Amino acid sequence: MGLHDDPTPPPANYPTHRTLPDGTVVRIEPPRTTKLRQLLIHNTYPQYVVAGACHIHPVQLSYYALGRKPIPTHHLVALCAYFEREPEDILGYVNLPDVVDWIDKSEKGRSS
Repeated sequence: MGLHDDPTPPPANYPTHRTLPDGTVVRIEPPRTTKLRQLLIHNTYPQYVVAGACHIHPVQLSYYALGRKPIPTHHLVALCAYFEREPEDILGYVNLPDVVDWIDKSEKGRSS
């Protein structure tokens, strides 16, 4: 499954559609972020240190974390090694209300 293929459903209480004043119905996306971005936010080191350790340009890592570009395999392997995580923990999106639950679950699943 690629970075942009994650079918994470919105929270149950989140509206899925909105009607504009002209009668047009638009779909509302839930607020979400990439799993990589959450790992970078909760990491002890700044993003440029992670980028250097993984041999990725900091701007490129930012594009991956924001979901603007898919992560190439060789960079994914380096990120998995750095964070000591599986690719499923780095690829994809997580809804913002569920971020804390996701971080807790992934921490519990890690072996010490």
